[in-house]
Amino acid sequence: RFSRVKLLSADHIAHQTYLPGTDTYYKLIDRFGPSIITPIANAPTEEGPPPINRRELGQIVFNDDVAMRNLNAIVWPAVKVKISDEIESFESKIRRKKVQDAGDRSILICEAALLTEIGMATLFDEVWLLGCSTEEAIKRIMHRDGLDEIQARARIASQLPFDERRQLLEAEGFVTSTASDNGNESRQQELANATKILRTFDTTNHSTLADGISEIDIAFSAMTRKWIGK
Repeated sequence: RFSRVKLLSADHIAHQTYLPGTDTYYKLIDRFGPSIITPIANAPTEEGPPPINRRELGQIVFNDDVAMRNLNAIVWPAVKVKISDEIESFESKIRRKKVQDAGDRSILICEAALLTEIGMATLFDEVWLLGCSTEEAIKRIMHRDGLDEIQARARIASQLPFDERRQLLEAEGFVTSTASDNGNESRQQELANATKILRTFDTTNHSTLADGISEIDIAFSAMTRKWIGK
């Protein structure tokens, strides 16, 4: 069984980095101006400064490559520090309180759409890379966020393509595992010896994103059973 499980959301952590009053909050306002904070109050209230309007900020950066690079240069370092601190805290707790049952295991899972861009992939033993075709991604974003096609394409264009992310991870020492590896004894041995494993999932042919995620859930359940059995 797992004695300790910790879940991290890089998206949630990113939002925390620019909460009102933080250094990142003021850096973003300095760079993008007061239009990115909530329009109802551009001045501090009794409860503190107003929050950043994420939709307004998104409209700026997803249509301007320079603005996007500026945003990343401000937010990513802060995200990296917070995730690193979370990992260190988790590992410290494990070291301080050793599990009595040798069969117990601890696991930390981080959901991060921009893990490769932030440069944090090597902090993890495994990376699971999910993707789909560009056209399918555009349809899903339009449906999820209520964007028009031009806006959706701009968001997709601001991200690294699936294959490029895979290549970057392999260049960092990750060994890619695919469904075709099943039954290949030499390949299974290579994966068993690997210290960094990349698992890829193409959800293009699933009717909905939720269906694609369900495939990941099944794969994760199988993987946890394998870990527990070690």
